[in-house]
Amino acid sequence: MDEITKIETVDQYDQLFGLETLHPLVNVIDFSKATRSVEYIRMNIGFYCLFLKDAKCGDLTYGRKNYDYQEGTVVCMAPGQVSGIDNRNRPAPRTKSIGVLFHPDLIRGTSLGQHIKNYTFFSYEVNEALHLSDQEREIVTDCIHKIRIELEHPIDKHSKQLIVRNIELLLDYCMRFYERQFITRNQANKDIIVKFEQLLDEYFQNQVAITEGLPSVKYFADKACLSPNYFGDLIKKETGKTAQEYIQCRIIELAKERILEGVQTVSQVAYELGFQYPQHFSRLFKKHVGCTPNEYKHIDRHSKKIVSTYIELLLDYCVRFYERQFITRNEVNKKIIRQFDKIINNHFETKLVPAVDVLSNEYCANVLHLSPEYFNDLLKHETGKSFKEYIELKRFEIAKEWLLNTDKTVNQITQELGFQNPQYFSRLFKKVTGCSPNDFRVPN
Repeated sequence: MDEITKIETVDQYDQLFGLETLHPLVNVIDFSKATRSVEYIRMNIGFYCLFLKDAKCGDLTYGRKNYDYQEGTVVCMAPGQVSGIDNRNRPAPRTKSIGVLFHPDLIRGTSLGQHIKNYTFFSYEVNEALHLSDQEREIVTDCIHKIRIELEHPIDKHSKQLIVRNIELLLDYCMRFYERQFITRNQANKDIIVKFEQLLDEYFQNQVAITEGLPSVKYFADKACLSPNYFGDLIKKETGKTAQEYIQCRIIELAKERILEGVQTVSQVAYELGFQYPQHFSRLFKKHVGCTPNEYKHIDRHSKKIVSTYIELLLDYCVRFYERQFITRNEVNKKIIRQFDKIINNHFETKLVPAVDVLSNEYCANVLHLSPEYFNDLLKHETGKSFKEYIELKRFEIAKEWLLNTDKTVNQITQELGFQNPQYFSRLFKKVTGCSPNDFRVPN
């Protein structure tokens, strides 16, 4: 096992790289001015660190997409965390990185000291680092520069407060930029939410709760290959609930279902959901539902069934009336279908919609000033096909037209119509038409 070196003070860290210590509890460091290099070390630090790497940081994969951030990366660490350097198999790189180190003693008794735990990014993993735009990098660099100015200023009664305030300002900007990063990775975040819901369902379906107890945020964060803090912040940003609240809501919904089934006792439900004691389950249930599990169990089921039947009847009538509406608006619907065809043709033929790589139900509905749900129902009523089926039909119609009336190659048609590869397109084409694209172009 590799030895871990304890680095308790800012000065110890400065000495490791041959850097000047401006203050025993805080320092701004510039690694380009380091007089010593470190080939290999694993260290447990006793202070907070924020590093800005002013260089290309490479590609990171989130969800199913790659993100290339070249402007700079911010990595943060908290006391007690283990980090390392390993340049044993290559020359130590000359880096332009700068950073701020500050000891917990510096902020003790200050506003920052009281709220430091709110800056959860100190517990993010390195692969969850903050990637900055040019403008954001300038702001971070300016904040670090102002901290250095204060450190070089002769000490007076204002020094500590101004240094701490500047550090707090820097951290507040990082919070803002992290929230921006959550937004720019919107699709990747949605993939994580979907995965979280699937894992949550599997946890109870596979009866993991019986042996492992109540599901923890760390359990799902590990499954998503994220740190608990980053995972928790992502869930909060996307759903408005903390990861723990999200888990509890799911537990309560499952509990309601199982209680009303009437097959199990309250205790059995509690144990299967991962509670060690039924009393804990009952308290949580009452907190969320407003009554105990036993009280909920004895709710008049006839009333519930009657109300449920009335709601179903109401919805059935609404479906009937909507279908009548589709019929009475026959000409309008046909016009919408023609407009939809035009959108498809523009996209695949004239490329008047270059901003959209793949036509989606949401995009087309928006262009037609309809909700995606209404548009999908209208399309089904008028054509008998779902959105996906209709798009596939139109793609093959366009492919046939191009094969007969243009000199485009099969490879070109494959690419322009958005198929995976020529082989895949040829297989689908043969399945639909009964012959290959080349045979269709030159029939026997």
